[in-house]
Amino acid sequence: MPIPAQSMNNPPAAPRYAWFSLALVGVMCVYSFLNYYHQYPWTTFYQEWGTAALGLVAATLLLGGRYWGQSEIPRIVLLPIGMMLLAVLQYLFGMLPYFGQMLMFALYLMWAALLIMLGARLRELLGLPAVATVLAVFLLTGAEVGALIGMHQHYQWNTPLSQHIIMKVSAAVFGNVAQANHYADYETLGLISLGLLYARGRLPGWAAGLLALPILFVLPLTGSRELWAYLLWPPVLAWLWQRKHPEQRPLLAYSVLALAGFALMHVGVALPWLQPASGSSTKITQSTARHPNHARAGSADHMAARMSP
Repeated sequence: MPIPAQSMNNPPAAPRYAWFSLALVGVMCVYSFLNYYHQYPWTTFYQEWGTAALGLVAATLLLGGRYWGQSEIPRIVLLPIGMMLLAVLQYLFGMLPYFGQMLMFALYLMWAALLIMLGARLRELLGLPAVATVLAVFLLTGAEVGALIGMHQHYQWNTPLSQHIIMKVSAAVFGNVAQANHYADYETLGLISLGLLYARGRLPGWAAGLLALPILFVLPLTGSRELWAYLLWPPVLAWLWQRKHPEQRPLLAYSVLALAGFALMHVGVALPWLQPASGSSTKITQSTARHPNHARAGSADHMAARMSP
């Protein structure tokens, strides 16, 4: 039978393994976006297989007999399963030329279905507020580290960390994700996660402001125009929400300030004293000569593939 809403927010004492599983999901939300190693067989192979491994280990929470005997499988899981069957039909009718292509689609969608079931189970055991808060902490951590990587990349500093940061090969900053739009999306998730933690009272206002600055700084440097759409929606949704729940007004204030900060930072990053030094390209060339792994991570043959939208 469906789980009452009250039990989702105030669940009984959860097993320790549920927290371990949630922590693995959190690491999964960070690892892929900070790993600088982009090599063939395809340029996101090492990020994706590592994420898949973390997800599969986290999903062992579903192996307990209690899950299959009591829990309800969410109906939304039918969406990836239906898309998987559609891919099979496309292959049978000759719309997909290679079996391996269909198999890859199927594996991705099966993994997505598994994660949906895992998310429902974690919500049942730990409660939605706890799950959202923990994942927000991981996303914020990943976004802050990613923002520092983006700043390092933009100014092309020569530091011992340079061999772990992809070399900048275009005007846009793209972090270790190596794709500007995807990097911008991830940083925006971190910015929104910061708003959740602030609205829930997990962070004071001054800390939220300081943590937002590095993320807001790198967002305009990505050159991603879709960020305006992403950052316009939170104030609208927060305004609608606070009409029924006045206690959510801090979330509205944060959303408005984040949007204003994003707009102002477009002016800030163009200030002359915030521009990269003219000799930074020489520094990065010298660093590349000392760190061949860094050069391989940013080599043009696979970076061109990752930089395409």
